[in-house]
Amino acid sequence: MSLKPQLDQDGRRLLRAYLLGVTIVLVAALGSLLYMERATVKLSVEPRRLESDLTLTGGATGSDFNTRVFDNKVVETSKVATNALPIPATSAVGDAAFTCSPNCPGGYSVPAGTIVASTDGVQYKSQSIDNIPAAGPVPNVVIKAVIAGATGNTGAGTVTTVVSALPSNVHVINVGPISGGADGRKAHVVEQSALDATRQTLSIKALTDLAAQVQANAGALTYATAGSPVLVVASDYLAGDETPAFTVSVTGTVRAVAFASSDAEALLRTALNNKVPAGFKLIDEPPVRATYTIEAVSPTGQVTITGSSVGYAVPNVSTHTLAMQLRGTSLGEARNRIQHRMPNTTVDIRITPVTLPWLPMFADHISLDVSVLPIPLS
Repeated sequence: MSLKPQLDQDGRRLLRAYLLGVTIVLVAALGSLLYMERATVKLSVEPRRLESDLTLTGGATGSDFNTRVFDNKVVETSKVATNALPIPATSAVGDAAFTCSPNCPGGYSVPAGTIVASTDGVQYKSQSIDNIPAAGPVPNVVIKAVIAGATGNTGAGTVTTVVSALPSNVHVINVGPISGGADGRKAHVVEQSALDATRQTLSIKALTDLAAQVQANAGALTYATAGSPVLVVASDYLAGDETPAFTVSVTGTVRAVAFASSDAEALLRTALNNKVPAGFKLIDEPPVRATYTIEAVSPTGQVTITGSSVGYAVPNVSTHTLAMQLRGTSLGEARNRIQHRMPNTTVDIRITPVTLPWLPMFADHISLDVSVLPIPLS
């Protein structure tokens, strides 16, 4: 029996065993490599700026948000003592009539400034020309005491002497009493400057207290006034009146309309949420900024505001879902998939322990680190 066939058969068995062993080693090594492979994917996402503009109307009913109307009123009062002031003497004044006896042919014109006197010797001066007619009724002319004071007061028919150089047939008589003369004295008098200063002080105080009252009535609500405050000033005496004291009061009123700022801001944020593209979400930092301006306020409680909201959005991607989509893909394909789901994103992929041309086959071996790039300063 030949030994060669037996040796060939044994050699083949050894070769198969060897190849099987090598295969097992390679599979084990590859399996170990696949199990040990890890990938870190760092994603730097550029946020997308979103802005929404909106006009809102507030009112008691049937509006975008509710408002509340309230009236406000303050009364400021001050009693002010008057000063004792010198009161100058006043001259007595009355009417007199010049006549001609016997008659003056063609009449006669008595010049203004003609001096006449009473039976007590008090002199008066005519205040205008007095034309005596040739016939018929004579006109009256105003005469005024030359020296101010109470001595100029006299009864009717007491001024009978013409002092100035007039024709001897020109006569004079006062047809009524001459009165109004007063001696100089001191008295407590309301001064215009005191009235004005008191009114100004009380008006400023009324506006200040009115603003404080509006704010107190509004509480935590945002408010605006329906028009400017109305100030009504009253005084029991006028400038020049004699009195020991006078009282000034200022009444201030204004109507205000209030509303919850949170209601308006919530509506503005909702408008911004409606503008978020599909597959995106708003980020928390920085938070959505909602601002508005009150454009109009009516006494009936209607408020119109124009507002805007600004926020930033990023792709709404689940890291687990993304890891499942990336497992086993090449580096290039991984980047393409990420850029498709998350535009404008910087991608950095690191594979350990060695760099393989594909990402791990196990999703839980892929670590995703997602960060949002800083918002550029505007």
